[in-house]
Amino acid sequence: LPRLYARRHELKTAVAHSMSGYTAGSTDLPGPYALVGHAETGDCSAFVAVLQNLLGQTNFRAAGQALAEAAEEAARRSQGPEARFPSFVLECLLPVAGQKGSEAVAALLADLNPPKGFKLQTRDQTLLGQLVQKPAGLKLSAKVLGAWHVANTADLTPEFFAELRDAVMAEVREGAADDGGGSPANVAAVLAVLPSLLDVDSLREVIETTDDGKRDDIAEKIASVLEQDMKIWFVKRRKEQGRLRAVFKAVNALGLGEHFPNAELEWRTQALKNALKHGSREAAIGLVFEESRLHEACVVGLADIGELEIAQELREAW
Repeated sequence: LPRLYARRHELKTAVAHSMSGYTAGSTDLPGPYALVGHAETGDCSAFVAVLQNLLGQTNFRAAGQALAEAAEEAARRSQGPEARFPSFVLECLLPVAGQKGSEAVAALLADLNPPKGFKLQTRDQTLLGQLVQKPAGLKLSAKVLGAWHVANTADLTPEFFAELRDAVMAEVREGAADDGGGSPANVAAVLAVLPSLLDVDSLREVIETTDDGKRDDIAEKIASVLEQDMKIWFVKRRKEQGRLRAVFKAVNALGLGEHFPNAELEWRTQALKNALKHGSREAAIGLVFEESRLHEACVVGLADIGELEIAQELREAW
């Protein structure tokens, strides 16, 4: 901590020192002060240009630090929560969202944490309602909501609530289409921030569309925000589909071991049968080596596929 505080002091000192010799209205101000100046004049193009320049000269982290310093300076100048710097950042995010070559700038703007106590106003949510309609807008909106610590749908206007909900379901249905254009990861990101956004029927549709055996990790991330009964339904659905390894994985990820105590045994039993069916003795032995309840089935299975010698050795060892 002392080193962190010292480093922060060095940064502030360097910025303050770099201000010496500059006059009001200068077009060559250091990053944070240039950002504040452009925010005060409402010049989004110049604001974004400064960030692009910072990204080109430094890196994402340093540019983010400059943006955070600018937010602090803007808050200091305003001396109150009425500072509009965070709202201005949202205004600048809208035109760069989905714009080729501006992905890093958009991510910087979306990740900005507003000053403590600063909440999304109606105008801010109107901007976010427009943002979710743009390419990459849903992902960026999730970042904004997380950065602004919005965790309850009660904090949203009815209009933005509906726009966000509809955008999420559109992304889900687009992902189910033949071209697979939707991104379940974006849906998961929004639900991680606002798990109460969707009703039960919509959540079922999200799971049924996403949990197709190709995107297990994302499906489990979505399932992690569900109520307990929905989590159990999620696992049972996989079991009904015969995806026993995915069942075992979900049971561990969702902490449902007491509800599905035999998940691992059932998966290993299924996997053993498949290994023996394909004549893979190494896979068969590896699957049951630490599962004594399957030793006998493995020995019998190996004998059935003609691996008599190894079957006899294992019978004696086990």
